[in-house]
Order: sequence, then C-alpha cells, then structure tokens
Amino acid sequence: MADLNNLLDELDVSTSQDDDLNDVDESRLSITSNDADDALEDDFRPAAMIPAALVEAQKEAEEHDDFGSQTEKEELNQLDKAEALPEEDAEYTALKRLWCQELCSPELLPRNADIMDIHMELLPGQDDTVDELMAEGGDNTLASLAASIYKMDADRLRFLLADVTRTRLAKIENSALYMRDHIDRMSPEEIEHLRNYGELLERHFRRTVLDHLPKDAWKKLDEPEMIDGPDLDEFVFCRVLETVEIDPHLGETNNSEDENMEDSIQEHPAGSCLIARYRTIQDFVFDGKIELLI
Repeated sequence: MADLNNLLDELDVSTSQDDDLNDVDESRLSITSNDADDALEDDFRPAAMIPAALVEAQKEAEEHDDFGSQTEKEELNQLDKAEALPEEDAEYTALKRLWCQELCSPELLPRNADIMDIHMELLPGQDDTVDELMAEGGDNTLASLAASIYKMDADRLRFLLADVTRTRLAKIENSALYMRDHIDRMSPEEIEHLRNYGELLERHFRRTVLDHLPKDAWKKLDEPEMIDGPDLDEFVFCRVLETVEIDPHLGETNNSEDENMEDSIQEHPAGSCLIARYRTIQDFVFDGKIELLI
C-alpha cells in the first residue's frame, strides 16, 4: 500500500513538471511570435524619404552659395591686391632706372636733364612739408606719422640724387683728359667742375713732374694713345628692351681676315638677358633699346 502511494506521488510530481514545461514553452512561443509580428510591422512600415524635388532644390542652393562665396572671395582678394599695390610713380621709376644705368655703365652717360631737374625742384618742397607737419604735430599722432613718411620719401630721393651725382663726378675725375672730348654728355655744372679739376691736376703735374722734363717732351702726353679712358671692353649684364642685332666681335683687334664676319651677328629678342662687352651694346644703351642691370 505504501508502495502504491509512493508511485502515485511520483506520477503527480512528473505531471506537474510537464505542466510547468508546457507553460514555459507557451510563453516563449508567445514572445517569439510577438517579436516576429513587430519585425514584420517594421518591414512593412514605409520609410521616411525626402522628396526628390526638395533634394534637387537643396543642391542648387548649395551650389549657388558656393559660387557666391567664391566670387566674393575673389573680389575681396582683388581689392586687397589693389590696396596693397599703390600706383607706381613714373618719374621716380625713371630716376631709379637712370641711377642703375649710371652705376653699371663703365663710361659717363648723357645726362637726362628732365628727370634730374624735376626731382631737384621737388626735394625742397618735401623738406618744407616735413617741417610744417613736425611743427603742427605736437600730440597729433597722425601728423607725426605723415611727417615721418614724407621725411622717409625725401631721404630716399636725396640719396638717389646724391649717388647719381657722386658717380658721375667720379667718372669725370677718373678720366679728366678723356672727358674733354665728351662735354656734350655733361651739365653746365659738371663742365665747370671738369675745368676746375683739370686746372688743379695740370698745376699739380707741372710742379711734380712736367717742369722737370725737357721742353716739348711732356706734350706727347696729350696724344690719344697716352690718354686713359673708360674700359669699354668691360663685360656688363643687360636686358634687351627691343629686338637688336649685336656683333660680339665689334672693336676686337684681330689681324686675321674673317670671311664669315657677317655670320657672327646675333639677334636678341626683347626681354632676353645677356652678358656682353659694353662696346658691343654701347649704341643700343644710348638709344634706350638695352638697359643695364645691377
């Protein structure tokens, strides 16, 4: 009897366990079915999309904005460049070019009276302007700044004029006897300086050398081969402004006959730079077809 009761109890326990397992499986199945339904609903739910017309309109607006911004940037850059590069002073540029030519040329160049006289007359006016601004300046910072700028410009101009004059006088003194035949390149003041310098030089030579030589012996010193002149065969660096034809053998002392001398003439287009003997380009420098460079 006891065994029968125990057997029945075991059956009841197993039945309850089977019921619990069935309940768990049903709950799992219900959860799975719910998830599947939700997934299906997500699959069939329509996605949010931007209309094509709106997308195209947005693209056109962005392209227009980019183009507008680029255009504005270019305009601003052009304005900045225009403000950063002031207008070039043609007269001052001509003076700088004249100064450069005189420095690089081994001989005295013809004096450009127009350029020199214009700046010589301009310099006192700049000095007066500086004095007036300095007197009215006081605590005015703007007036002091303007005076400094005017003074800097006047000093720059004064340096160029002084250096051109100093360079020309040095060439006159170094070749005083030679320059007697080239007074057409000088100003009246330079001719007067040459005359005074020549008198001092002759007086000095007479006291130290010439008075101690036999009579008429020193007159041979005036012969052309005895007079020192500038070295026209010096090599210079230059730029061609107009197309020219240059003979590189011009002035060479060569006793041998060259039948192909005409073939040696070289043509140089405008804008080219070259190194040449000054004698071969002398006429072009005078005509303004070639400019010397430092």
